[in-house]
Amino acid sequence: MIRVLEGIWDVITTGINAIIETLDSTVGWFLSLFSGFAILIFLIPVLGRFLKWVWNIAITAVWSVVGLLDFFICLAGVKPEKKLRVSTLILEDSSGSVDSSSSVVTSLTICD
Repeated sequence: MIRVLEGIWDVITTGINAIIETLDSTVGWFLSLFSGFAILIFLIPVLGRFLKWVWNIAITAVWSVVGLLDFFICLAGVKPEKKLRVSTLILEDSSGSVDSSSSVVTSLTICD
C-alpha cells in the first residue's frame, strides 16, 4: 500500500514539476520585468524603503507558512521532490583579472 502511494505521489510531483518548469521558462521573463520595476520603486528614498520593509514582511510570512506546511507534510511521511539551484560565480579582482582559470571552471561537475 505504501509503495502504491509513493508511486502515485511520484507521478503527481513529476507532473507538477513539469508544469512549474514550463511556467518558469515562459512566465519567468515577465516576472523578472515586474521585479525590475519593483526594484526601481524600492529605490525611492523614503517611500521605497517603507514599501520594501512591508514587502519583506509579506514574503517572510508567505515562506514561513510554506515551510510549516512542508514540515507537517514531512512529518506525515510524504517527502516532496525539491530542486536545488546552484550558480557558479567567477570573481574578478580590482585589476580585472579572473581569480581562477577557465580550465578549472569547465572541469567542475555536478555529482548525482
